[in-house]
Amino acid sequence: MATDPFTIIRRGIASTLANWPLLLVAFAEMIVLVIVMLGAIVFAIAAVGLSIDWDTISSFGSPGNDPEAIGEAVAEWIVTNAAAAAWIGLAVFLAFGVAMLIHSYFHAGITGVFVDYERRGVTWNWREAWRRFEPQTVLQFALTRGWRTFWIYNVVWGVAGLFLLVPLVLILAVVLIIGENAAALVVACCGILIAVFFGIVLAIVAGAWAQIAITIGIATPRGAVAASSAAGDLIGARFGTIVVVMLIFFAASIGVSTVSSTMGLAFDSAALLPGGDLFSLPLRIAFTFVSSFASSILGLCLTACFAIIVHEGLSGPIGGKRAD
Repeated sequence: MATDPFTIIRRGIASTLANWPLLLVAFAEMIVLVIVMLGAIVFAIAAVGLSIDWDTISSFGSPGNDPEAIGEAVAEWIVTNAAAAAWIGLAVFLAFGVAMLIHSYFHAGITGVFVDYERRGVTWNWREAWRRFEPQTVLQFALTRGWRTFWIYNVVWGVAGLFLLVPLVLILAVVLIIGENAAALVVACCGILIAVFFGIVLAIVAGAWAQIAITIGIATPRGAVAASSAAGDLIGARFGTIVVVMLIFFAASIGVSTVSSTMGLAFDSAALLPGGDLFSLPLRIAFTFVSSFASSILGLCLTACFAIIVHEGLSGPIGGKRAD
């Protein structure tokens, strides 16, 4: 019999506490990603500095506040400095690709630990977590499942991107049919709002789909496409449970974000007082750390819950050979 969503969340919290050293792995990932981003920024600045025709730049006049003049100045800069624009685009593309690849390997290692914990069927409390923690397990799953995880992200989010194109194309088609008038403007504005809402819902669905597919890809020998397909079958079989789990964690995430935003406003107000900057800075740094810590815990708990759902699914709707 399938486990109810509240029991899954309770077990997910227990699994997270039993594997709390994974927070250190998540922190290490954050540091590596920051280094990659800083490297990409330095690369882009250096490439732009070497590629820009500074003599031509100095000959440009100021566009002032005229939007048309600003647009012409930007277009002229891109044409004149095509190499610099290309380097910027290349740096952004490479940085995003490398960041996704790094995240995939780290995430495969973290998810693998939760999968292994469910497979063992042996529980322990948070006091034993450090003694029980095996870094080689993280490394093993990262090395053997990282590349597959990367391609699962590409498959799921690629399909999600195609679905997002549907309302955008429809909106564009309707606007072109109506022509240049007030009705076209109204349709475009309403259509954009609908597309944004659809995009948010699609992002949530794709995020859950990707995580379930990744967990299946780690727990079984299935490839990226097969794991994504099996994830669809499991979502169909456990739709209500997955929705409830997602809604609870989504609400918790909103709560963390709301508290973080509220405290940020409080620190901004404190900074306006005499000596407020010096007083609020340490508190701001400490609270930022606490907020990041809470977000990481929520992410790990959700990953653990999906590991439980997939573990049960392997004995039911998605069956099949498990990974060694």
